[in-house]
Amino acid sequence: MSPTNSVTKMGKGNPVNRTEKIFLCTLLLSCIFYISTFHSSSITEKDSRSRALKPGERPIIKTFYSPLPKFNDEGEEIPQNEEEKEDPILNVWKSEWSKAGFEPVIITIEDAKRHPFYNDMKIVIEKVKPDDYYNQYCFYRHLAMAATGGGWHSDIDAMPANFPVNFALDLPNGGKFTSFESYVPSLISASEEEWSKISKLITFEASRYDVENERLIPSDMNMFRKLQAGGSDDVIFMESGSYVMGASYIVKGKNIIDCSIVENIIGIHFSHASLHRLWNDGFFPLDIEGDLSKSLFFNEPEHRANAIERLMDGVRACLSKSTAEE
Repeated sequence: MSPTNSVTKMGKGNPVNRTEKIFLCTLLLSCIFYISTFHSSSITEKDSRSRALKPGERPIIKTFYSPLPKFNDEGEEIPQNEEEKEDPILNVWKSEWSKAGFEPVIITIEDAKRHPFYNDMKIVIEKVKPDDYYNQYCFYRHLAMAATGGGWHSDIDAMPANFPVNFALDLPNGGKFTSFESYVPSLISASEEEWSKISKLITFEASRYDVENERLIPSDMNMFRKLQAGGSDDVIFMESGSYVMGASYIVKGKNIIDCSIVENIIGIHFSHASLHRLWNDGFFPLDIEGDLSKSLFFNEPEHRANAIERLMDGVRACLSKSTAEE
């Protein structure tokens, strides 16, 4: 049965059958069971300086990447060659984190499938986001992190700024699930148990999504937004801009980086929205003919990759200059 045919509305005011009620009750009880009483509002000196870096030691940073499936008009999946499966931004991600002293690791949908909660999440996500594989995968990445031992995860378009590697050796806040760009899950640290717990919580939030009346799409980011708005203490939401900042805020001219900003943050998020703002402001780092303001970000990933690479050259120049002046 296709995902579209299996859709059942589970929002407010929509009928829910007995099987779904049992499932939702079980899911809620699982979430309650995993609730943690530990709470912290900031990263302490002890967290960031817990131990020195050993010779050759490189903290691991992970990102989730699996090529999205493509289908023909008959609903049959179209095989993709290796070139079609590649994302040029992934290569930039690996290069930049490696240059910053990290060991970049790619996790995939196959990792998520190994988690015992995968099928439960799949039932919910396919109902609220049928055929939207991009947003489905955004949920599954949390399970993939849990299945691979937890730790640090960044979006594929989140790059390091002034990120001292010893800060990443031990998880901040005792391994509590910590989001470094408020409710935007661009850079997160958490223990294996915390990744599992939050996977259940955002799935439960998605199960309550009102398909007809909700204004925001049921993405994992918007589930975090709901948790934050509801005052949840299950996630430590760092203030936006205090640790990670959108790319449009670090640029003050075409190919001109504001060094005073990047020296004081650990990550930069080159999101679709932030690069779109740079385009509209005339600060996009590449000279591209024509109006590509829409296709640039959704159909031309090589342009995004090249733009990120160009801007990161400027970021590293800022940081090298700062180090030389110390």
